[in-house]
Amino acid sequence: MKSLFLTALAAAIVFITPATPSLAADPAKPGAVVHFSKLTPFLVDEAGWEAEKARGETVDAAGFKMTSAERNYNRDDKSVRVQILDYSESAPMLEGITAGWAFSRETSEGYQKVVTIEGCKGMEQYENADKRGEVFLLVGGRFLLQMETTGLTPEELRAWVKKIDLKKLSALK
Repeated sequence: MKSLFLTALAAAIVFITPATPSLAADPAKPGAVVHFSKLTPFLVDEAGWEAEKARGETVDAAGFKMTSAERNYNRDDKSVRVQILDYSESAPMLEGITAGWAFSRETSEGYQKVVTIEGCKGMEQYENADKRGEVFLLVGGRFLLQMETTGLTPEELRAWVKKIDLKKLSALK
């Protein structure tokens, strides 16, 4: 499943070249990336789960600006990884990542499908044998919520996604 994300990420990087006009000059951009300290509060403790300390970073590298916050949760043989990324100043990167969300497929091994959760469009993937799932959601046109689970059912995966206050995240500036 990571291969889809990495493939989309690599495809998006192709679009970012020195010839790309500065996004800072684009009046339609939604605003500067938020500092990671505004994202980590969305990664709350969960009863019955051991949670690592939330971590984050804000990056500015040659005009590519991004913020991320991440937290890992574990219980017995189950795990959940939650990551929130702010791509508001890197529209070509975000467009490249979300471009692969236009199709669905189902096999004997699992599925990949387009989803809408609380008004946010995205992609859900699940591998039956390993009970591994992933959800990617575009929140507020700028945040990418990525949730990876191991040992959980698809219903439990979606329940974890709903633990994030998507409306509050969408309104974050």
